[in-house]
Amino acid sequence: MVIKQITAITLRFLALTLLIKLTLNIPMILMFLSSYESYMQQDIPIFLYVGLIASFVIVGCISAYLIWKVSKSIIEKAPTNTESWMSEDNQKFLIQLGGIYFIVNALVYLPAAIGRLPNSQHIVFENTLSVVGWLIQLLIGILITTRATHWHKLLLKLRSRT
Repeated sequence: MVIKQITAITLRFLALTLLIKLTLNIPMILMFLSSYESYMQQDIPIFLYVGLIASFVIVGCISAYLIWKVSKSIIEKAPTNTESWMSEDNQKFLIQLGGIYFIVNALVYLPAAIGRLPNSQHIVFENTLSVVGWLIQLLIGILITTRATHWHKLLLKLRSRT
């Protein structure tokens, strides 16, 4: 297998994983809204339920579709030369892909962590640390994605390949 095929398969797997996580987290949104209803002791309008779930599904499906299209364009446009599979651009792309994973993972679990904060009678240290942890992961993902060149150079230094 050529590296472009492996990358395309990996991206397609990531898109499918995103769709699976999307469907598995729809009940979490419903649970969050219902617990928010009971906490506030007010009924939430049905259009808010539909709007939040629809926006969640639309954003997730668009993200999965774009990842799928990127994998298709890699197959069509990437050179078949196997010697350049570890070029600098490919390494930066893999670093950015890892950063995107951190961002998506943090964005999936951050709303649930934030939702647990107001439900407790007093601030529980564990709930606060959970939110802080997901925010740190989101920040790290953003830094890895936006500064791939810096991380590539750091990894080269760590591997003693300056």
